[in-house]
Amino acid sequence: MEKKTIGSGAHRRFRYQRHMHEPSIRGSRQVIAAGLLATALVGGTGFLLGRSTVSDQKATIAPTVVSSSPPEPVAAPNPPRTLGRAELLELARQATDAQASGTPMPQSVMDAADKRFELTLPFGCSGPSVQTSNTAMGWQINEDASVIRIWAKPATWPAKEWGLQQDDATLAGFWIERPWSSRAQCSVQLPAATAEQPVSPTPPPGQTLAIAQLSAAAGRAKQRGFETVERVATKDWDASAGLILRLIGKLENAAAAAPVHCIQPAGAAHRPMCVLIANFEEVRIENVATGEVLAVWDERSVQR
Repeated sequence: MEKKTIGSGAHRRFRYQRHMHEPSIRGSRQVIAAGLLATALVGGTGFLLGRSTVSDQKATIAPTVVSSSPPEPVAAPNPPRTLGRAELLELARQATDAQASGTPMPQSVMDAADKRFELTLPFGCSGPSVQTSNTAMGWQINEDASVIRIWAKPATWPAKEWGLQQDDATLAGFWIERPWSSRAQCSVQLPAATAEQPVSPTPPPGQTLAIAQLSAAAGRAKQRGFETVERVATKDWDASAGLILRLIGKLENAAAAAPVHCIQPAGAAHRPMCVLIANFEEVRIENVATGEVLAVWDERSVQR
């Protein structure tokens, strides 16, 4: 600090004066730079500390795992199996054995009630029927008129003939030819039908198995039969593999205790006769060689 005299004589006084130094430009820049550096260091340190803290927090949080696999599909229940010719013949075989042995009807036969079936009955295997034929199923051709006539006539029996105790009830159906064979089509050329073969009620030789529908009303089962007339050029008609009658429906217990009912009218020394009791829902006539469906009757037509 510098002492400076002001004035003279009696009016002289003293004043102390502090020296002031102006900062240089270089020094100012250094100060500013130092301040900026300090600010950057503080900010950077805070950023790194904050980032480290967030990273630690993220590391401690377990991620939620979401399964991307689809749910297990629920298996659809298998539809009930439709019984074919082979299965129906097996039911008849079991029922025949039970009748001949005097044993109760097998449970497998009892459980067949209400099961759906589709039975094919081959016919016309030996060619057209003779004009005077009275066969239950057959076909004839009129070459002059280019007409094919095909028929399937149900046999009818009083229910009592089969041992079914129902007054005035009747059965209408068909004999199952060659019940020892499960083949659903013609396999051999059989002898042509003759006029002497009856339609009902006595079975032709060897016929021991039938399929029929039970009707509670007398005479209701006396159906007119299933018949169709096809107008086709004879050169285009191919029945070399025969025809088939296809019966579609469900087995029933009806008046019997089981869907297969057997009797032995000729005594225990003879093979039982059995009938499959059914409800016909649809009847078809088909040409095996061409695969053509020649005629169809629905349930209302069948029940008429």
